[in-house]
Amino acid sequence: GKGTPNAEAVYRLERQGFKVLSLTCDGASTNRRLWQLHSTEDIVYRVPNVYAPEGNRYLCFISDPPHLLKTTRNSWYNRNLWVLSESVSKALKLNGGEEASETANFVLLFDRLFDCFNVNNFTTAKHKRKPFQELYRSSKDFRLKWLREEFLPYLDEWEKSVFARQGFNRKELKRMMIAAETILGIKVTVQSFLELVEYIFTKIPSVTCFLSEKLSQDPLEKFFGNQRQRGRTNDNPTADEFFKNTQALRVVNSVCKDVDRGNCRGNKTAINVVPDKENQPLPKRRSTCNGVGKMVSTSISSAAGDPASGELILPAVQEMLDDEGFKIKSPVASAAREVAVQFMEWSTEDHHSPILKSFSDDLVADLDKLFQGTIRSMISVINRDKL
Repeated sequence: GKGTPNAEAVYRLERQGFKVLSLTCDGASTNRRLWQLHSTEDIVYRVPNVYAPEGNRYLCFISDPPHLLKTTRNSWYNRNLWVLSESVSKALKLNGGEEASETANFVLLFDRLFDCFNVNNFTTAKHKRKPFQELYRSSKDFRLKWLREEFLPYLDEWEKSVFARQGFNRKELKRMMIAAETILGIKVTVQSFLELVEYIFTKIPSVTCFLSEKLSQDPLEKFFGNQRQRGRTNDNPTADEFFKNTQALRVVNSVCKDVDRGNCRGNKTAINVVPDKENQPLPKRRSTCNGVGKMVSTSISSAAGDPASGELILPAVQEMLDDEGFKIKSPVASAAREVAVQFMEWSTEDHHSPILKSFSDDLVADLDKLFQGTIRSMISVINRDKL
């Protein structure tokens, strides 16, 4: 009835013109109990949507695929198998031989299963060469047939073969499979997914493609996780506080980078990053060494200008004034910048040219002596290391 939160949410959405086709949740026992309340069958994956205006539409149950992947992986903890991927399957077949063939088949099947639920863009399948991550474009997709005729029968046959074994108690037999709750969640999700995709492409003419990742509840978990971070110690916010936090998150998410790691998958395609000069690589310094013991440098006077004309100092000071790093807000930087500006103004007056020329000549001579002395010291160190 409309008294439960889920039913009221469906009722309100349907009244606003939305078509609610599925309900996604994790594999908690309360959620599984909710499924079973609607029927006495062993596997309940759909119920009639009593709020649908047309009256003949179903509401499908989806067990969150990322959670299913985690619980499936955790079932292999004691078997030292943590990665369910096609490459691991090939490695098992190559190195394990016949003894590992069934394990390799299991890994490959579940890798393809989660690829079916993880279609999130138009290009991944092509770039990674994974046909099971192609866009869904029709109700005749080959993956739907694979799920119906190969994957589900594999689970049924696996269960029958395990529980038909003699000489083991029920607890030992259960350890030969992944958790029963995970198997139930997988079966419910696959059955719902088959019906959902068929309905989308046969009953909604405007749909031309479908991204299966949209069935995940990760975006919702991420949103409420951000709400908890905003609340700090306040774990019971009022409606007004929740609204203010949501407005703040909208502003932050529009300019902030997404996290690279976390309990939920990030959406790299949706990250809106403001250009930041701090993230750009620094220009590389030109090498001044051409072979051991041979130092090649550009003349100081020619690099900075002709010292006879007093142009050695001016370009350096002007470059310093134009540098962004020199504009930091600190008393020392402000004072240095003010002195540099006064020096540039002083140098433009004609009667100061002789003084500037003399100062420039002395500076070039001092720098040249310092530079040549540094080169000689470096060469002596290199030659000493050779000996």
